[in-house]
Amino acid sequence: MDIEPAQQPPQAQQASSAGVLGWLYGHRIGAVKIFLITGLIIGTVLAFTTLHKHKPMTLCKANVTVSLDGASNFYTISAAVEAAPNLSSYQFCIWIKQGRYLENIIVGENKTNVVFLGDGIGKTIITGSRSCYDMNCEFMHEPTLWVVGEGFMAVDLTVENTAMPETNPAVALENWSDRSIFYRCAFVGYRGVVHANHYIQFYCECQIQGASSLIFGGAQAIFQSCFIIVDANGGVTQEHVISAQRRYSQNNPTGFAFQFCVISYRNDTVPVSYWGVPLAPFARIVFIRCQLGVIGTWSYGTFTPLTVFFAEYKNAEPFAMYDIKRPTVNTLDQTTVSQFTVREFFGSTDWIPSSIPYKSYLA
Repeated sequence: MDIEPAQQPPQAQQASSAGVLGWLYGHRIGAVKIFLITGLIIGTVLAFTTLHKHKPMTLCKANVTVSLDGASNFYTISAAVEAAPNLSSYQFCIWIKQGRYLENIIVGENKTNVVFLGDGIGKTIITGSRSCYDMNCEFMHEPTLWVVGEGFMAVDLTVENTAMPETNPAVALENWSDRSIFYRCAFVGYRGVVHANHYIQFYCECQIQGASSLIFGGAQAIFQSCFIIVDANGGVTQEHVISAQRRYSQNNPTGFAFQFCVISYRNDTVPVSYWGVPLAPFARIVFIRCQLGVIGTWSYGTFTPLTVFFAEYKNAEPFAMYDIKRPTVNTLDQTTVSQFTVREFFGSTDWIPSSIPYKSYLA
């Protein structure tokens, strides 16, 4: 004989419903956290998927190729760079085939309009392990990739510096190239991953991973639709600094603008990070429509908010409910944010190829 489950009396049903509602109300903050964190995870996965699902870039026809199997023009990237014409007004495209290239590469001042075309992030890898702490070297020999010649471009590759975190900053990319573009590239290290040092620089759909000082320097740089990963257990005991900018004059056009980026973390512990810190009195850093997925704040250091310009605009911040002391920063609106569009911030966009799918709007 089938036995039907016992039915609760109406009073018990009401009490049960009230208990559930009471529990939800009492735990509403935790529920909000779960909801927001879940949203961040979904957004991060979507962003990560977008960065990895792409068609091969046909930016230019390769002038020379590099591979480790000897079936190309060169075995090393450095040799291919040396073969590039000096002070060229035309692009010289180097196709770097899949492989792990253990090199410290310098693209000198006279090597203009050089293009690195890889086979994809995690496929074409340029790797080094130097730092001036353990190599007693000149600064120019520290970075894995050091670019000076203007008009440099890199697409679909990884640049890493594997020097351990107990060393001094060990740079993956040292960029001094004016009007340089990095599209669908990854930069991996521990301290001082990307040194955006001088001039106009554009990073689109890139990945940057490190423990501290992930991005630093005095360039006029936009990081758009980038995936920035804070390595919370990267062996660095100091604060996790996402960006540090250097600007000495209010009239100087330099600064860092992060647009539509996803800031995430690699390990189980949610790290407390600094969105930005100043390296000079008039430092300028803005975060616009980003997903700020770490517990974050700003630091003025020894400088003053009267000269340093930190600003935010319509960011998603799931950990904002944490009681972290945060200084006051500027809030942009639909009018003031327009100064940070690609066209306005750089002054022109005629040097950006149409095959780079950047966002021209912000508001």
